[in-house]
Amino acid sequence: MSSESANRRDASALATRAALLKSARAAFGSQGYAAVSLAQIASDANATTGALYHHFADKKALFIAVAEEIEAELLASVVRTLPATGDLWAVVTFAVTETLALAAQPGIASVIFRDAPNVIGASAWREIEMRYGYGHLHALLRNLAAAGRLGGHDPAIVAGMILGAWMQTADATLASEYPAETLRAGQTAMLALLSGFKSEP
Repeated sequence: MSSESANRRDASALATRAALLKSARAAFGSQGYAAVSLAQIASDANATTGALYHHFADKKALFIAVAEEIEAELLASVVRTLPATGDLWAVVTFAVTETLALAAQPGIASVIFRDAPNVIGASAWREIEMRYGYGHLHALLRNLAAAGRLGGHDPAIVAGMILGAWMQTADATLASEYPAETLRAGQTAMLALLSGFKSEP
């Protein structure tokens, strides 16, 4: 096989994988993991189930790929817009509230907050989260603690409390008749929570 043919084959495979991820992300986000079939995902991506199994071992593997893609996008978006300041608390506050605004969107919260812990398993999902936004938050909190600005609290415990608040606010936002207002209320409550940990060295 010529290098040109191999390049075309590789490009086609990448395009198929991207289409499958896009289709799966839309389906999982709108219908939930349990309600979605692989046949539906393949059809929506204009691919065969054989092509789907070529890229992903099973439905769970496809879901993990979707969830990781979302996590990577959230982290990249937050990091890209972090304020240019030496004040660690300003960075943490922005990261926490901005992540909440992004993660509470329909199609995102349902994947990473509702389905991921159950489909992947709480422990395995936490390991994945540590590679993305949750891990970034944990690192920021460790830096605050090292600087004596976390009130003597354990960064891991604080990070877990923030994650719980993220999940609660996202659920409330998705269920609300007035999601924008609910999200703002959640962000206000999050700021109040963070202020309780803030201290000066």
